[in-house]
Amino acid sequence: MEILTEISAIIARYVSKDGFHATALERVTLARSSTVTMPMPNVYRPQLCLVAQGQKEVTLGDRVFRYAPGRYRVVTYDLPVTGQVVEATPDKPYLCLYLDFDPVMLGQLALHVPPSPGVPSRPIGKTVSDAGASLLDSVLRLLLLLDDPAALPILGPLTEQEILYRLLAGPDGARMRQITSSQGRVAQVGRAIAWIGQNFRERFSIEQLAAEVGMSPSSLHEHFRAVTAMTPLQF
Repeated sequence: MEILTEISAIIARYVSKDGFHATALERVTLARSSTVTMPMPNVYRPQLCLVAQGQKEVTLGDRVFRYAPGRYRVVTYDLPVTGQVVEATPDKPYLCLYLDFDPVMLGQLALHVPPSPGVPSRPIGKTVSDAGASLLDSVLRLLLLLDDPAALPILGPLTEQEILYRLLAGPDGARMRQITSSQGRVAQVGRAIAWIGQNFRERFSIEQLAAEVGMSPSSLHEHFRAVTAMTPLQF
């Protein structure tokens, strides 16, 4: 796709060395790898990751996700994963863009975007989808602002909102709304994830964790696994 080629060219122009690189866009990070990598543990935070070139494989619990050029992942909660670049060469490195979600911006936008009709998405906190032309066009225009410092502080937030709109109005809309929801079992799991993140260095029981978020141990186990693809203990 021509748009994807342009996105790759801009990322390659701004990141000539392997690694993760911050940009003038506050919540945008660019990544590059000129070689395949060993599986590496990481914690993915709520964000969009669009692969422009190369391929990557990520394992979450017992599920394996593979994304190629033109595919994107959405993460709605902090999730421990293992990832590795599986296709990259010095001449054609792995290139991708990360956009961290601004929960305030997302929450305000969600109030004005009606939920997508159809079957609700599964609650798992990570998914991989094919990017449509509208989403790719929004990402391209966001990256082009790196060449226009004067316009970036004005148009950057607007283009970022457009990307969030595309995600909210698309097949991952229900999953995106999980980030802003404070009600329901999925929201309780989100609070359990946050609690573990703050207290994992201390000893605690599943019963204590369940009480902290207002769930029974059995309900927490069931819904936690649905969101994270692993049990609270594995997490």
